[in-house]
Amino acid sequence: MVEETNQPMNAQAPAFRPEVQQAGRSWPRIVEDLLRFIPGTGHIGFTPLAAASSSSARAFNALGYFDFAEVHPVEQLDDHTFRYNLIFANTCYHLEVVVSSRNPSAVHDFHLVKSVRQYESRFEEYAFVSGTTSTSVTLTIRPPEFTQEQIDDFSEANIRARWLAFREKKPTAPCPTPAVCFNTLFKIIYQPLSSDEPKEIAIDNPTLNMRVNPSILHSLLFTVDEERNVFVPPNLHDPTDKDLVAKRRFLTRKLVEVAVLALRADKLQTIVTFNMENGAALLRSELRSDVYAPPSTSTLTDEQYGAYVALGATEYFNDDLLIERYRLQAMNDPERGHYYLEALRNIAQSQGSEELQVKVMELMSLGAVPLNEVQEAYDQFGLDMNQPIDNASVIIDMYKDAVKARPSSRATMQKALNVVANTSQNAEIKRFLSMDNMDVNDAYAYLNATENADDDTIKIAVDIKLNEAADDESIAHTALLRIAESRMSAPLLYYYENLNFGRIPEPSLDSAYSLLGVSKSMDEQSIITTFEIRSADSPSDLLELRGALKVIGASMGSETIPKYLEKGVQPEADNGLNWPVGLNNIGNTCYLNSLLQYYFTITPLREAVLHFKRKKEGGGDSTKKIGGRVVPSWEVDRAQDFIQLLSELFDELIHTNQRHVTPKRDLAYLALVPARDEDHEPEKETEPEGVGATQEPMLIDIENIDDNEAPAGNANTNDQDDSHPEQNVESQEQPTNVQDKENTGHKSESNQEEKNRRIDSALFGRQQDVTECIENVLFQIEAASDPTGVEEDGEQVDIVKELFYGTTKQVLENADNGGNRREKTERFSSLLVDVAEGPRDMYDALDSYFGEDIVSLDGISTRRSVTISKLPPILQIQVQRVQFDRVNFRPFKSLALLKFDEIMYADRYLFTTDPDMIAKRRQVWAWKVEINDIKSRLSLLTMPKSNGLTVKDTLAATRDWFRSMEGKEDDFTVSQDTIRVLEEQIQKLTDEIDQLKTRLDELEDLVKSQFSDLRKHGYKILAVFVHRGQATFGHYWIYINDMKNKVFRKYNDEYVTQVPYSEVFDESEENTATPYFLVYVREDLCDDFVDALVRDPEPLQKVVEIPDTPPTPPPRPSVAPDEREGQRDSYEVQDERMNSDEGAKDREDSSPEKETTTS
Repeated sequence: MVEETNQPMNAQAPAFRPEVQQAGRSWPRIVEDLLRFIPGTGHIGFTPLAAASSSSARAFNALGYFDFAEVHPVEQLDDHTFRYNLIFANTCYHLEVVVSSRNPSAVHDFHLVKSVRQYESRFEEYAFVSGTTSTSVTLTIRPPEFTQEQIDDFSEANIRARWLAFREKKPTAPCPTPAVCFNTLFKIIYQPLSSDEPKEIAIDNPTLNMRVNPSILHSLLFTVDEERNVFVPPNLHDPTDKDLVAKRRFLTRKLVEVAVLALRADKLQTIVTFNMENGAALLRSELRSDVYAPPSTSTLTDEQYGAYVALGATEYFNDDLLIERYRLQAMNDPERGHYYLEALRNIAQSQGSEELQVKVMELMSLGAVPLNEVQEAYDQFGLDMNQPIDNASVIIDMYKDAVKARPSSRATMQKALNVVANTSQNAEIKRFLSMDNMDVNDAYAYLNATENADDDTIKIAVDIKLNEAADDESIAHTALLRIAESRMSAPLLYYYENLNFGRIPEPSLDSAYSLLGVSKSMDEQSIITTFEIRSADSPSDLLELRGALKVIGASMGSETIPKYLEKGVQPEADNGLNWPVGLNNIGNTCYLNSLLQYYFTITPLREAVLHFKRKKEGGGDSTKKIGGRVVPSWEVDRAQDFIQLLSELFDELIHTNQRHVTPKRDLAYLALVPARDEDHEPEKETEPEGVGATQEPMLIDIENIDDNEAPAGNANTNDQDDSHPEQNVESQEQPTNVQDKENTGHKSESNQEEKNRRIDSALFGRQQDVTECIENVLFQIEAASDPTGVEEDGEQVDIVKELFYGTTKQVLENADNGGNRREKTERFSSLLVDVAEGPRDMYDALDSYFGEDIVSLDGISTRRSVTISKLPPILQIQVQRVQFDRVNFRPFKSLALLKFDEIMYADRYLFTTDPDMIAKRRQVWAWKVEINDIKSRLSLLTMPKSNGLTVKDTLAATRDWFRSMEGKEDDFTVSQDTIRVLEEQIQKLTDEIDQLKTRLDELEDLVKSQFSDLRKHGYKILAVFVHRGQATFGHYWIYINDMKNKVFRKYNDEYVTQVPYSEVFDESEENTATPYFLVYVREDLCDDFVDALVRDPEPLQKVVEIPDTPPTPPPRPSVAPDEREGQRDSYEVQDERMNSDEGAKDREDSSPEKETTTS
C-alpha cells in the first residue's frame, strides 16, 4: 500500500521561485492535460512549450467519479481546501486533486513547483501554485490497485472453472457472469466502508468461491479466523487506529476501481445499480472554469491545438482570455516571448478571429516578434539562431551594405537587425541601432525643419540635404519617409516614391486586391475608402498599401486613383448638373441620408412632400388614428414641422447647383428622435404601435459618434432573446416642456441653448436604432398627411399606407379535417427575414416567414398557414443580421450571404383557395419537414458529444489509440477484430452522412423549382441598403436603381457614383458589405412610381439681407431647435443665405467638425 499524506499545500504559498517553471497554465488547461494523460510519460510536468510539441488535439481519457453513501468524491480538508477523488475510466489509474484557494473565482496562472515520478510503483505527483492568487493545486496519480492477475480471475474461463469446482455445494446456482462477480466484489468492499458492524464471510461459502477467488480478500485487509473458518472484515470505524484514514482511502480506491470494472462488464446495467459521473465537469466547476462552455466542434489539428497548450489555454477560451494567457506567458518567460506570440498568431489565423489578429498586429507594432520572424531575421544575416553571435561588426557591415545597395529595404533590414539584437542581447548591435533608428523627431532635426513646416518646405529641406550629402542619400530619404508617414501626407509620400522610383517593389494585381481587401467589382470611390481604412489601421504598411492602390488604379485605367495618390484628396466626378445630389453627413446620419435619398426617388411620396401645405398649429384632427392610437394635436404639429423641412430638402435636391447639400439639423433631429422622447404634456401618451409588422433591430448607425458622449461598447441591439435586456444607450436627457408659457426673457435663451445641446446629443451622442428611424419618419409623414380614407378599425388610410402597406392572413384549422377554421388579418409595411447561418436566397428566407406548419393548440393538432392577402405597391424587406453570442453574451453581426435577384415574384405567397396551389405549398412543406429531419440527423452524426468529438471521431480516436498502444505494454492487447469492427462502423457512418447530404441537395433543388412557373406578380429591385462594420458600429450607404436610365448608383453620403450591377449583386465570400434592407416595386408601377433622377437646377438666387434683430416666433411645442437666428413659417430667406458666401461661412462656423468613423 502506497504511503499517503493528507497535508495540503499552504493556501498562502508565496509566488513561484525562479527555479520552477516560468511559463504557467490555466486551470482549464490542467484539466484538459489530465484528459490526455498517458501513464509513465510525465507529460503533466512538461513545460507548456515542450507539451505543445507532443500534445494531441483529441482527448483519449475519461475522468469519472462515484458518489456512494459514506464514500464521497469530494472531501473538505479545511475552510479553503478540498480534495477530489477521481478515476481514469479507461486505465483505472486513480487521480487525487487537492485544491487550496481563498479566491477560487479569480483568474489563476499555475506554475509547476514540484514533480515526483516513481517508475517502479508508477506513482506520479505534481504540485502547482498560482502566484497571482496564492492558490495551490496538487495532482496525485496512482496506478490501479488490483494486479492484472487479480483482474484475470474475473475472466469467463476462470469464473467457469470456479463454478464447476463448487457447483456440487450449490447445484441450483447458474454460472455467474463477470458483471455479477464484480458486483459481488463491490459489495464485499463496500460493506466495511459503510457499516461499523460489517458481516463476516464463511470461507467455504459457495457463492463467494464461485464469484471471486477468496485469496483476493487478503488484499482487501480481510483477516482469517481459522477457528471459526471465516473471513473477518477490517474495522474501518475505529478512531484509535492511527492508520484508519490510509486504510479507508486504500479501500475506497479499490471500491471505485471495481465499480468501473463492473460497469465495463455490465454495459446494459442489468446488474449494476450505480452510475459514473463526469469527473472533468466536476474539476472544471472547482475554479469557475465551467463558465466557459466547451467547444461545439473540434476540428483542430494537433499542430493548431499545440498553440493553445503553449499559452496554457484551451481551445474554448474567448479572445480576451487568450490575450491574457499570452500576456502572462510573455511576462513570466520573456526569453521565449516570440514562441508565445507565434502561438497567439497561429490561433488568430486558425480561428479567423479579427480581434486576435488586431491584437497580434498591435503587439508586433509595440515590438513583440513572433517565432517565424525571429528565424527570418537570423536567416537575413545568415545566422543560426541557436548559436551565439561571435562577430557583431560583420553583421553591422552586412546591414549597411544591404541598405546602401537597396535603400527601400532599410526598414526591413533594420527590423531584422533589431530582432537579432534583442534576441541575442548583443550590446554592440544594440548600440549601433540606437544611432541608426531614426524617429520623426530625429528626422525633423536632421532636415533642420520644424513640425509646423508645410510639405513644400520639407521637400526643399530634403533637396538641400541630398545636395549636401550625395554619398548618403538614404538618410535624407528615411527622414522624408518618417515625416511623410507621421503626417499621412500623400504629397510627401508621392515625392518619396518618385525619389525611389524603380526601387520600391510593386505587388501583382491579385496580391494588390488581397492586400487592400477589396474585390474587382468595387468602384473607385469604394476602393479609395477601403484604402483609407486600411492605412489608418496599419500605418506601418502605408507604402505597400499605396503600391497596391497604384497597381489597381493602373489595371482599371483610372484617372482618379493616380490623382488621389498624388494629392491625397478625391477629385469630384464631373457629371454635370444632371446628376443626383449627395447629402452631407452631419452626425450619426449616414443611414438617415440613405433613407431620405430612397424616399426622394418614390414619385408619389416626393410629390406629396413637395406640395405639402401646412395647417394651422393646434388644428390637428383629434380623431386621427395611426398605429392603433389617436395622435394628439401637438404631435401633428411636430410632424408638420418635419414635413416642412423635408419638403425644403427635396426642393433643394432638385434645384441646387451644388453636388451635395447639408440637411438641416432640425430635420435630422425630428427624424432621429421619436416624439415619445419629448415630454410635451403632463399626461404621457401611449407608445405608438410599430409602423411595420416587425420590430427586429438593424445595426447601429454611429458613424460619427463622439467618444466623449457615447461610452465605448454600448449598443442598442434590441435582440429579442429574453436572456439579456435591451441596452438603453441614448445619452440625451429628456427635453423640457417647450409649451411652458412662463419661460420668457433670458430664460428663453437658456432654453434655446438647451435645445441646441439636445440636437448635438441626438446627432452625435445617440446610437440610432435604424428601424426606429424608419418608423419615426413614416409615422410623421402619416401624421402630417390628410387621410384618404378610414379602415374598419378607425385606422387612417393615407399615402404611406397606400404605398408601403400590405396585409397578411393567418389561418388556423384542424389539421385532420379542416374544421374550427379561424382567420386573422394584419397590416405590414416590411417583412422580416432571417439569414440564419446562410447562404440563403430571398425565396428561402421568405419561406421561413410564410408557409404552413403543424402546431398543437389546446392539445389539438392544428394547421397554421401564413400568406399575403394584399400586396403593397412597394415591398420592403428587412434582413435580420444582429445575432446574439450566448457564450460571450454580446451581439454580433452575421455576414451570412443573402442572394437576391433584380426581379422577384410573390405569387407563391398569395392567399388562395386553388386546391392545386395549396397542394404545391403542402408538398413544399413536406419536403421541408424531410429537410429538417435530415439536418437533425446530420447534426446528431456530426455534432460533438460531451467529449468534444463526434460519434465518428470518437470511433476513430479509439481505433487510433488502440493502434498506438500496440506493443507498448506487454499486458495490453487488442484484437484485430475489434479494430475491424471500429473501421466498419466508421465507414458506415461516412456512407450515411454522404447519402443524407445527397438527399438534402435533391430536396433543396425540388423546393427551388416548385414555383418557377409562377410569374404574374413580379417586383423589381429599387433600393438596397448596405452596411459595413459590426453589430455596434459601422457605415451605411444605399444602392438605388435608376430604372429609366438603366443604371445603379451608390449614394454614400455626399458622394453619388454609378456602379456596375456586379457590385450591387456581389455574392463573393470576401464581401463584408451586407444588405440590410431591400426595396422592391411592383413591375407594372415602376414607370409611374419611381424616378431616381429629378433635377432642375436654377441660377443662384440673390442674397437677401437679414435684419439684425429678427422677430422671435412663439415656441413650437414639438420642434427641436434649429440653429438659425430666427424661425419663420417661410424658409426662403434661410435658403438664400445658404447659397451665399455669408451663409456658407455661417454653416462652417456653426456646424460640428465632421469626423468619419467606419468599420
